[in-house]
Amino acid sequence: MMRFPLNSWVKVLLHAVKGTLLFCVFTLPLLVSRLFFRPFETPKDALFVCSMALCAAGMLLASLFSPQITLFRKSRLTLAVCCYVVYTILNATIFPYTDRIYWLNISGCFLLFFVVSAMSDDHFRTRLLQALGLVALLLAIYGTNQFFGVEFLNPYGSYFNSQLPFGTRIFVTLGNPNLVGGFYVLLLPIIAACWLRAFQERRRSAWLWGFIFIYSGIALLMSQTRGSWLCAAVALMLFLVFALKQSFLVILKKYARFSALFVILILLGSYAAFLKMSAATKLTTTSSWNERMVFYETTWRMIKNSPLFGHGIGTFSIYYNYIRDERDMAQKWGGVALHPRVMHAHNEHLEQLHDGGIIGYGLFLWLIVEALRLLFRRKDVVFYGLAAALIGILLDGLLMQNLRHTVIAALFWLLIGLANGGEPAIFTAAVTPARLRPFLPLAVFCAIVLLGLPCVFEYRLLQAAYYAKAARMLYNSNLPQSALQWYRKSVVAYPYDTQVLYDAADCYVRLNDQASALIVYQRILKRAPYFLDTHFRMGELYQRQGDLRQASASFQQQTAIDNMHWESYAQLAFLAYEQGHVEEADAFFNELLDIQKIRRGKFVPAQDIEKLKRILEKSGSD
Repeated sequence: MMRFPLNSWVKVLLHAVKGTLLFCVFTLPLLVSRLFFRPFETPKDALFVCSMALCAAGMLLASLFSPQITLFRKSRLTLAVCCYVVYTILNATIFPYTDRIYWLNISGCFLLFFVVSAMSDDHFRTRLLQALGLVALLLAIYGTNQFFGVEFLNPYGSYFNSQLPFGTRIFVTLGNPNLVGGFYVLLLPIIAACWLRAFQERRRSAWLWGFIFIYSGIALLMSQTRGSWLCAAVALMLFLVFALKQSFLVILKKYARFSALFVILILLGSYAAFLKMSAATKLTTTSSWNERMVFYETTWRMIKNSPLFGHGIGTFSIYYNYIRDERDMAQKWGGVALHPRVMHAHNEHLEQLHDGGIIGYGLFLWLIVEALRLLFRRKDVVFYGLAAALIGILLDGLLMQNLRHTVIAALFWLLIGLANGGEPAIFTAAVTPARLRPFLPLAVFCAIVLLGLPCVFEYRLLQAAYYAKAARMLYNSNLPQSALQWYRKSVVAYPYDTQVLYDAADCYVRLNDQASALIVYQRILKRAPYFLDTHFRMGELYQRQGDLRQASASFQQQTAIDNMHWESYAQLAFLAYEQGHVEEADAFFNELLDIQKIRRGKFVPAQDIEKLKRILEKSGSD
């Protein structure tokens, strides 16, 4: 049989589609459960499955021109990764309220391990590291323009607008300065290793690697992420210790000028950030450290509720908004996090414990230990740089949820794959058309199922999104009756969007159809028990209907979910006064005063406070 010559890039493509097919096999239970039991919620989910099916079909075609395919490397790291992937899939499938968007985004990075670990030649690893260095340089150049107020593209994310002042925290195309810090914490030791290797071999590329290293360090400083500065410094020091076989003290003396300059820059940057924060923060006395301590302590409370198996992948924001006690945290840490919805713990290790429990976090630590063992066993400068980068990103994870973002997670799994690349291959089999022919009918059937069903879901999702957008435009134009008709169409097209139901209930309220609004709110609470201020809205409707007992119960449920919800305390105080419970009304009024004191009067209208105060003073005199 005639074979076509294969260059290195075709081999990379073959290994990529091979890893994708293997990933499809791993995620088959998850996909089946999502397709038939818990449908996809966004077009992104459906497109993800479509891409999996297309890559699997491409693998079957590309295998005709590939002499053999390597599925696994014989190492304990492969076993650790497989155990971690299987446990994560089971965790995401079994637990309720699992964030499917997070799982489908981050889990796609798992295949990088299988792809990169299959590429055992040094040529591929060298080209890959060169590509990473080029990406670091391009992002550093782009970040420099942002630092000086020049923005070529529309900024990504919701943190910034298009008018960038001089000296802004750069976010390049990642959307968040903290991600920029984590990105360069991981890449700086690798770039330093490539620089040292080129310098030792007296290559001309040493000058280029040195320029990339210095420029990337400047980009890290411009991100103004002080925690990432410290983690990068520790990672670089560890790399020098590993590569030069010398102690910390010797290296500090040898690079005393560089170390002193770096410390001065960190101190100046920290002082500038403190002044900037003090000038901008007027709502509370909260600093980033206060907020993190609030997040950490609340997360630890959640971990103790389910320590062994966790709560499920991506469920942190759901349970946090129920368990948090901001008032207690404010008294303890001198500030309070005034975020309506906290999405992450700002600590990767704590969030791993929350999501997967001790078992999931233990498997994660197992694969980390195995990866470091393989990297140190190579006794090479580049692998020492990879080990230092891995340690650096783990240290950076103590201050942020870096592996919750696709870019950092992809680099992390790529690094783990490089650690496993040189191990002996197992499950290597020759692939010929004769061997593939019996599997073609099954492959065609799987392609039809995996492509057809997500396309149907995607069409329904896009249709529902169009109806919801039209409904919001009509609602903002003061046409609630017309908006309600479009909301109904959106719910018929896709009945799983809780926000659409919440907006439809607002239409019923404006149309004075209180019974229908209550039915919709009850439907929301069955699906999402802690969704926004649904209990408060129901309490207002019960109050209009004259059912004060149900209204009081709904307001109290809202305060149990959010003990900083001042509107609920105000309504409870009014209800208690109307029912003649003056002492109870006074207690709720004191709660309201505490909230006003914590928030320094912000978000708590003074007229409500004065009205309650006059009522209570009058009742006291009577």
